[in-house]
Amino acid sequence: MILYDEVITEYLDNKSTEKYSNHWVFNNIEPNEYLFKQPSYEDNEIVKNIYNEIKVILEDFNPLNEEIFNNLFPDYNKIVKESKVLLVVGCPEMYDAMFMEYDNDDYIVFDLINLSKYLKYGYSINKIVTDLLTHEFVHRCIKEKFPNDNERAFTEKLNYITFDEGFAHLLAYKENIKDHDFSNNFYKEKYEKSKLKLKEAISEQDKEKQKSLLQDADVGSYWDKYAAIAGKLYLAQHINELDDIYNKGWKNIINDILNEKEYKL
Repeated sequence: MILYDEVITEYLDNKSTEKYSNHWVFNNIEPNEYLFKQPSYEDNEIVKNIYNEIKVILEDFNPLNEEIFNNLFPDYNKIVKESKVLLVVGCPEMYDAMFMEYDNDDYIVFDLINLSKYLKYGYSINKIVTDLLTHEFVHRCIKEKFPNDNERAFTEKLNYITFDEGFAHLLAYKENIKDHDFSNNFYKEKYEKSKLKLKEAISEQDKEKQKSLLQDADVGSYWDKYAAIAGKLYLAQHINELDDIYNKGWKNIINDILNEKEYKL
């Protein structure tokens, strides 16, 4: 992996944000918006520790569910090696890890202050970064076969998000995902709620509401990201058919989800 850490080194040196507050990343978090949040220097030591650990992890990274990775993405090792990882501070709170395209290059972006919140809940840096890198590398690998296009129509964008985020959320959820039990009522209720929201969203005609629905599809609290969760739990029900679903592609995944009458686990 190729590491870009100029923003972090500026931050850790307690220098003015002037040098990096206009970094391209803050103009690309959301379309046509500049999103920069003044970082707190109270987090300096925590960010330094996370930064040092991330550098070690990046040197020898293996994704969760590596067997599935190998099946779905045969060239993933090459993709990982060539991937660009950008470490920053200054993103709004909900943006801890992102996959971005800029100037014809792809970047995996981590905001280290936003990552630090996980430490307060007892998670280790190794677990956090491995989970998030797995998630972001799914996006990177999917894009190799199914390029994204921001000019697509609303329904196409929503199908792509459901497919792309569904795979990313599933493979990064837990190690040995094939052995995880998704049959309890918690998952069933989350799936039905997300599926209902997806059904309502795909029928929306109002352009402004469509913009909001696309954002809510994969941004916000984990279980409220309706397209990501509907995609994830649909794939979990078809865990032994992931290759077929992946190779079929993203264009009709919402229809496939909505046409299933009941939760299959």
